[in-house]
Amino acid sequence: MTNILTSIKNIHEARLIRDMSIGIVDVKNVDDGALGFVGVEEAEKIFNFLRTKTLSITMGDYVNPAEKKFITNALLMNKIGFDFIKLGLFNNTSIKHHKKFLEITNLKKTKPVCVLFADKTFSFENLEKIIEIGYEAVMIDTLSKSNKTTNILDYSKLKRFVEFCKDNEILCGISGSVKINDLPNLLQIQPDFIGMRGQLCTSDLGRDKLDVKQVSNVLDEFNYALNKSNNGRTLSKVSLYSNSTSES
Repeated sequence: MTNILTSIKNIHEARLIRDMSIGIVDVKNVDDGALGFVGVEEAEKIFNFLRTKTLSITMGDYVNPAEKKFITNALLMNKIGFDFIKLGLFNNTSIKHHKKFLEITNLKKTKPVCVLFADKTFSFENLEKIIEIGYEAVMIDTLSKSNKTTNILDYSKLKRFVEFCKDNEILCGISGSVKINDLPNLLQIQPDFIGMRGQLCTSDLGRDKLDVKQVSNVLDEFNYALNKSNNGRTLSKVSLYSNSTSES
């Protein structure tokens, strides 16, 4: 079954969503690049508050994840107990660094997720390579928050991506300016998770501030689409935010 992944940026937002039925809560500094890291202290605070949920965390925009600082932070997130850490493939020559990172860390508690960017590094060749070096989870996102994954990769490519991952028995996710009206088509191809941020936020502030009512509305729409029980239904509950920036 496909889960929804929602990004939160601090302990305040953690308090807002603690009692909501969110499949994966992603801890992310949304103001610092594509995969901003909130820092060790904030990460531990959020983890302790939401420890009963499935939790992931973005680790920062490091081209080389084999750097000492990145490895230190990754090992700390593993020790704290995060279910997933997300690290990006920022250029096509960095796969060797990712291989070294996986070899050095050999994480036990935490599963590393390699993020391929639809607007820069996604290709099926790169997908094959990251599986070969040992990744067991991968997702597609966008590097530029003005881009949208489904505008760059059509559904046939996204379906092929999901099928390729499932054939290789690895987890897969799709993110990158996902809007509520993308959900029916994305759910049909059955990724393991779909990431959202912007559609959960107050419209006039873009992706900066979560709106609890909007989170609830989007979760309702997600569940309707997931259960195929929204025949002929409009998306009126979220129409107010239909043009908002929608990154995960």
